[in-house]
Amino acid sequence: MFLFSFYEKQSIELKNNIKQILLFFLYISFVFFSGYYFFKEFSFFYPITFLALLTPVFIFPGRVKLYVVLLFVFLYIPYFLNLSHFILFGDVINSSSLNAVFDSNLQETIGFIKHFFNLKILFLLLSFVSVFIFVLIKIKNIAYSQSIYKFNFAFLKICFICILFCLVKIFVSYDTNILLNGYRLFNEEKSVFKKIRNERIIQKFQNIQTISVDSDKTAKSETYVIVIGESVDRKHLGIYNYNRQTTPLLSKTDNVYAFDNVVSPNAQTLDSLTKALTFYDNVNFFQSKRSIINFFNDAGFKTFWISNQSFSGWGKAGLITLIARDAAKCGFINRFSWESLKSPYDEEMIPVLKKALADTSEKKIIFIHLMGSHGPYADRYPEKFNVFKNDSNWRTQTVAEYDNSILYTDYVLKKIIDELSQKKDMSYMLYFSDHGEDVYEDEKSTFAHADFIGTRHMYEIPFVLWISDAYKANRPDIVKDIEKFKNRPYSIQHLTNTIPELSNLESPDIDKTKSLFYEIKPSSVAKNINEIKNKIWLYRVNNKKRLLHYFDKYDGFQIDVNFNEDGSYFNVSPENISGNANLDEMFQNISGLKSKYFLLSFKNLSYGNKEKALHELERIADKHKLDKKHILIEASEIEYLNIFSEKGFYTSFLLSDYSYDKAHEYRNYIHDIEYDIEKLSKSKVSFVSSDAKFFMYVNFYFPSIPHLFYALDKNHQELTEYILKTDKKAAAVFVPDIRKFYE
Repeated sequence: MFLFSFYEKQSIELKNNIKQILLFFLYISFVFFSGYYFFKEFSFFYPITFLALLTPVFIFPGRVKLYVVLLFVFLYIPYFLNLSHFILFGDVINSSSLNAVFDSNLQETIGFIKHFFNLKILFLLLSFVSVFIFVLIKIKNIAYSQSIYKFNFAFLKICFICILFCLVKIFVSYDTNILLNGYRLFNEEKSVFKKIRNERIIQKFQNIQTISVDSDKTAKSETYVIVIGESVDRKHLGIYNYNRQTTPLLSKTDNVYAFDNVVSPNAQTLDSLTKALTFYDNVNFFQSKRSIINFFNDAGFKTFWISNQSFSGWGKAGLITLIARDAAKCGFINRFSWESLKSPYDEEMIPVLKKALADTSEKKIIFIHLMGSHGPYADRYPEKFNVFKNDSNWRTQTVAEYDNSILYTDYVLKKIIDELSQKKDMSYMLYFSDHGEDVYEDEKSTFAHADFIGTRHMYEIPFVLWISDAYKANRPDIVKDIEKFKNRPYSIQHLTNTIPELSNLESPDIDKTKSLFYEIKPSSVAKNINEIKNKIWLYRVNNKKRLLHYFDKYDGFQIDVNFNEDGSYFNVSPENISGNANLDEMFQNISGLKSKYFLLSFKNLSYGNKEKALHELERIADKHKLDKKHILIEASEIEYLNIFSEKGFYTSFLLSDYSYDKAHEYRNYIHDIEYDIEKLSKSKVSFVSSDAKFFMYVNFYFPSIPHLFYALDKNHQELTEYILKTDKKAAAVFVPDIRKFYE
């Protein structure tokens, strides 16, 4: 009887343990399978992790409920945050997300929750909490009597093996836990900024001088205001032809200029303003060249920083705060209090601005950092600016609230302009936003901003300049350039090279070629290029047979070449493969060669081969009695083309591929154009060449230099005819064999 009772007790304890283990397994697996539902990914690592997480149950069998609570805190909550982030933005939490979190105060955090909390997240929250409460009520301690010791010990050994596997996995790959990996990256970035704060090298900017201009006016006082907006997509401004008049005051104000093609380098405040306000130089950007405020301090200006953003950013270590505190006078009106969870309205900075304007210094520059259109949008304006209303659904209502915040910003900007106008100084107000915002009624609109979900609306920012009458009189050169460059693509990443020029200053530390107002000088290409009767040239003539076959039908030919350094000769081929045709041999014994034009697309031009290639090309030109002006050298490596230009050859810069398949690639397209303009400004090339599908971009952005186009698509005939009729700078169009033109 005793033996029966013993086995019965053992059986009951064993069943209870199995039941508790299954309940725990359910508790843990619920989180992972929730992740699978959203991420659509499953790994064999999941069940091993389940078993590893069971280990404490057997080590501390009397503390099971406590362990349930700990798992909720350290497993459920992080997973809930990660899944919520995925629901909102289509991606997991990363270092950029954590930057935004730690750079926000409680006001902004509460505003974010109000703005983005939705039914999916509510359902997820209720599911997680319900499972937690259910398990917490049902779970019991694990029996650990001598009678089932072997069972528990065997299970514990399995769990330990799983723990070892997990440790190895984590050691090998940081990506095992996405949230922890994001936190690790965030900490690395934080360490960099702390280092910047502690190791800054304060060096003066060199030889800052006043720009000499052709004007008989001399300004006695200079007052410049830089207004930094928040989360503004320029396409929501009436001054940019938005369907709502959200800028009625700016639109009616004289001397206001809106630039149409300016973008932010990033879709987060910290990343974007770090580049916009400092002389950005890779890792050492702030230690080596410091900020725009330091520049004006060294130029003898009194500097002011007035902000409605929070005094935050990892406390006093925040980089934007660090930049702001370099100003002679620095004021943050947005001091968080528990009594009020709303930020002050931006107009409350106007009295502080008046005090700055009243300062007796003859030269002043004032930076104003708005709260602008930071979500929740309805909190950014007083009730009297609640003009646009559309509550047919939450999306239309949110768009209306966003537009009202723009309307209020228009009011604030006009107040700033009015205060400046009263001074009668040589002055300007420059307004731009740190980044944009995706706020549209379309279901794909995120009502947010972040690089990892970037759309063009998150980078297209307003860039609005107002100038005083005194400024116009003193800087006629800028007034002339404003109209010329209103449509130029530009990133505020290079803003520190534009603001000094606007402010009548120059210095060796300023790169003029990166200024918004830098003009690429027209090319000095010889007239004989434009005198070519037939501007349709044949594409890819990579063997002598093809050259001879079409020799009498075309005036120009495109040839792919690679330079073979071992033999110091040109292979005729898109690839550098030995045994291909030799350019020198290809030109042998062809009558009338010197009357033709040849574009040599140099596929492997480099610093190491440029001089040898030049010598070989000069030898070929001399041997076959070719005019150097009949040989065009094309390459994407523009920095190595100058050596050919200097020796009398024509050169062409092969532009970037400006296509973008996805919306978030839009900023790359703008940056590519901007980068090409920058490189071209420092070069001596004769032409730019591009795929004909980018004809409109090339014609618009590179108006001062002759163009070469590749028309290779199915509609190349129509496109070629259109280009030659409309583009006065088109020197030649390369086509496949199109007999239709010669019938």
